Amino acid sequence: MRIWIFLFFTLGFVSITRALQFPELPVAFYSKSKGQFHILYGDTLYVSSIYQENWKKTKVCYPAGFEYKMIKERFWPISTNSGDYFAVDGCGWFLQLRNDSIIRIDNSFDHRNQHGTFFLSVRDTVHAVGGYGFFETTNITTYYDYDTKGWFIRDYNGTENLPNFEGHIIVEEGDELYVLGGSIHDAYGAKILNEVWTINTRTWVTSYKGVWNSSAELRPSIQPLGRHNDGRWIHVGRNFFQLFPGRNEVRKFVSEKFKSVSDFIVHDGQFLMFNIQHNQKIVDTHIYNQDNWVGKYYVSDSLYTPDRKHYTQWQSFIIPSLLLIFAIGYWWQRKQERRKEAHDVINEEVRDLRSDLEKEKLQEEEIMDNQGVEAVWALTELEQSLLEFLILKRVEGVEMNELNPFFDYGQPNFDTLKKRRELKLRELKVKLAGIYKLTLEEVWTERRLESDRRIKRLYLHPAIEIEKSESN
Repeated sequence: MRIWIFLFFTLGFVSITRALQFPELPVAFYSKSKGQFHILYGDTLYVSSIYQENWKKTKVCYPAGFEYKMIKERFWPISTNSGDYFAVDGCGWFLQLRNDSIIRIDNSFDHRNQHGTFFLSVRDTVHAVGGYGFFETTNITTYYDYDTKGWFIRDYNGTENLPNFEGHIIVEEGDELYVLGGSIHDAYGAKILNEVWTINTRTWVTSYKGVWNSSAELRPSIQPLGRHNDGRWIHVGRNFFQLFPGRNEVRKFVSEKFKSVSDFIVHDGQFLMFNIQHNQKIVDTHIYNQDNWVGKYYVSDSLYTPDRKHYTQWQSFIIPSLLLIFAIGYWWQRKQERRKEAHDVINEEVRDLRSDLEKEKLQEEEIMDNQGVEAVWALTELEQSLLEFLILKRVEGVEMNELNPFFDYGQPNFDTLKKRRELKLRELKVKLAGIYKLTLEEVWTERRLESDRRIKRLYLHPAIEIEKSESN
């Protein structure tokens, strides 16, 4: 009897948790770091193992100024081997899912210059390829730097320039990113692209591969579902397409049941599928095995028509020879330019050093002239706060980055923040030297840590006290 009761409650629990239903399409992704499917809806996070459809519910906290509606409408989920993230469409804001909280980890802003970009992880670094912003389409690739907490442009190499594009898809195969389709918007209007390009993520060389094969029935003008996947699977109507651009193949799967698909996530042969039940106005959620869901492919065809002009016989000899001659000439020219640049840099550094020495000498003279004049050395409110912090951290010293909160007003970029910090510290040093009758070098000393020579700390002179500065 106890066994039957146990089976009843166990099977009842499984039947409840095997399928989820939502009134609208939620946010979903596969976590590479945890090996689980994730569904975010409202303030609830559902987590499931990839091989079983038992969902675990967790309440989620959002950062200030961000809510679920904004995450759903403007952010793309991206997963790496080290964490799960949300990047705003257009690039800029960058959030991370940590346990039961979504936190903001960037020092950036809402760029709005890469709408329609494709986010992906390249060796655990999040990249954004292409996009539209400020009335033009771009071909840039940006990446998020976890140290500076900002976005930077990745430079391309090679002689073939990527077209400007947005709304494209990308399939990653080894070190090659296959950029497929998309569109371009400029002053002349909108244009659908039917081109296939590659980007090598080791050398960042871009190459033109060819054009879409029109007989494959996959139109680049169609905005496919599943763009937050790796791009290998595309759903259009009653068709699923599986792409293998490395071997120039596309497989087509056909079924009437595909018409109800509203979105999907694919990983390792498992489909997290969202199906619309129009009569009930709900979205059903299920996990299917690939073989059980799509079955055997209906037809196989070439994905694109290769660019044959790159393979003519005379080009196979002439072009490498010309490239070699150009490379040698370019190397020699760059060698001469680098030699001249080195001399210019040395001369510039000498001039700067002389200028700095002259400025310090003038400041020393100004300090000696004005010592004892209280109005000259009066500290501002910000300088007083900085001094209090330096006195508080006198023993262990202060890292430069610990002073950033004093200057992080008005959402400055990193360069502006650094400039503010340097100028204010220089002014404070001059005033403290005048107040305490010290030389500039005596106000504080700078030492590098033995454990990490990259980190530099400031140590305030022991004679400087907060009471002294206030009395002056």
